Amino acid sequence: MNTPGAATADPVRRVIATLSGEGYKQVDTQMRVGGIKFEFAAMLAGRASLDLVVVVDTALGLDDDSLRAQVQGLARALDLVRSRRSLTVIFVGPHPAAALVQTLSGVARVLRTGSPGPEDTVALRRAIAVLLPLQISGEDEVTAQSWADSRERIVAGLPPEVRRLVDQSRSGSASVEAALRDFLAKPLDGVLDVLDDDRAASKEATRDQP
Repeated sequence: MNTPGAATADPVRRVIATLSGEGYKQVDTQMRVGGIKFEFAAMLAGRASLDLVVVVDTALGLDDDSLRAQVQGLARALDLVRSRRSLTVIFVGPHPAAALVQTLSGVARVLRTGSPGPEDTVALRRAIAVLLPLQISGEDEVTAQSWADSRERIVAGLPPEVRRLVDQSRSGSASVEAALRDFLAKPLDGVLDVLDDDRAASKEATRDQP
């Protein structure tokens, strides 16, 4: 196979740059595996993963049979040398024939990027996302902060007695139970005080009777 033509040289380089920026190492495009020579537009090996990636430039008008033989031969060579690497084929440029993709899917992961331009960084990363490290967004932190703000607003609208119970929840269930006992005991204390007053008044009235 030839080196990438001018039509897709930049897209191929963008794919290489994206993978290289995520820890992939570019290897010789005229790679030999088990003594067999293979040539693609680009080849990269993962450093933090066991991925072997070959980049195919479809704008070159490559013969499907020849490409199929190259990829299937590389997959067999990896098996022969007992390589632990998984094979991925990235098609850059016009989409290949569906029959070719289906055939190659039996021996490799197949990805298609189209012809990404400078403004297509997000689309390119999405197309090859399975090869990239998982990006952890800050949405969880934002969600946590939003919940904290909402909780404060909800608690602020509660009666003082209930707010005290909510505040005690931060100290554990024992603190909540103790606060709840105090909360329930206060009305009972008031009732007992009234009953005591009634009993005292009744005794006074009895003594005053002739």
